[in-house]
Amino acid sequence: MQAAKLRKSDAVDPGVCGVQELYRTFGDDTLTELSRGTDTEFVDQLAKQAVEVPDVLTVAFLKYTETDTLSPSDAALLVDILATTSDVITIPLMPKVARAVGEDERTGSSRDPAYRMYRESVERFLEAARERALNRPVMGVLPMVGWEYIRDLLPLYREHGVELFCLNFDRSRITAQSKVAMMRPLARHITRNNLEERVLLYAINLHHANRDATLGLRPGDDFCGFGMGLDVIGGMHESPNIPGDKFDEMEDSESFKLFDRIQRGYRDVPLDQLAAAIPDDLQLDGEFVQQRVEATGENTRRRYQKIINAEQMELAAKSVRHAMGTGTVQAELTDRVGVTDAAVQAILQVRQSFDDGSNQSNLGEF
Repeated sequence: MQAAKLRKSDAVDPGVCGVQELYRTFGDDTLTELSRGTDTEFVDQLAKQAVEVPDVLTVAFLKYTETDTLSPSDAALLVDILATTSDVITIPLMPKVARAVGEDERTGSSRDPAYRMYRESVERFLEAARERALNRPVMGVLPMVGWEYIRDLLPLYREHGVELFCLNFDRSRITAQSKVAMMRPLARHITRNNLEERVLLYAINLHHANRDATLGLRPGDDFCGFGMGLDVIGGMHESPNIPGDKFDEMEDSESFKLFDRIQRGYRDVPLDQLAAAIPDDLQLDGEFVQQRVEATGENTRRRYQKIINAEQMELAAKSVRHAMGTGTVQAELTDRVGVTDAAVQAILQVRQSFDDGSNQSNLGEF
């Protein structure tokens, strides 16, 4: 859960508020101003997103909005900024560069020009972090590129001792076969290098499935990520690539998108029925939430959606994690309306890759 979404009057289960997520975008103009010392607001505005909450991990994400390679001095500057605002030094998000990877079909994976740019920026950032010898772990970012690129990035991260990974799904579903193919090399990497007890898998911009009239809800494809080993499902920061008026229609401001932790999917609840739909064991009062949402509008509705759904997902995730430890994941997810057969198969494929990795020797042993 993102602690910054909470107000003093918001009561939630104390066991679910473990991460607060900070997020800012930057471009080349911002980098120039920061290097000259003429931009004093960027760091201040990033830091202001954090709130003082005990025992909460602060993770800051910086998104690069250009398609260039970060210079060594830019990488060093960004590392210094993160060192003052975040408990984790996270590789910058570079979605525009990542989206261009694989577009040139004439080149192989190692020669793809967009990928070479992406990898070079990652290398420079890792070197800058190493040179500063900061007492903070580095979180590697795995973008939505082909599995062959993931296999190339993972040894680089291993060389630099990276054991925390952010998967930037860029508004895609983790259960799609192309994303499963991406997750499988990561699963093998974790088990071959004995990282199971040390690794942290953090996903952002993870999309659930669209409405399915035959099911009566939206399948919880994002939640299924917990069955694939995700530890944290962070925020959605990417807007859909559709016109604004169409997005408003999809959002449906007259209903509340509520995660059903029993069926593991999202129900569109009419606002005037919200109090009755909110679980009785939720620490937030359902009547209070409904009154606030009806009285104050869109922003309040979205804020409570994030708070309530994060709590409900975490409570449901606890049972999935227990099932993973006992080898009963399939039984835990079977017969849940929000978990489709395709999602179960995707989970089993990734879990099998964890098992495959444990049965294969690490080349480093030779």
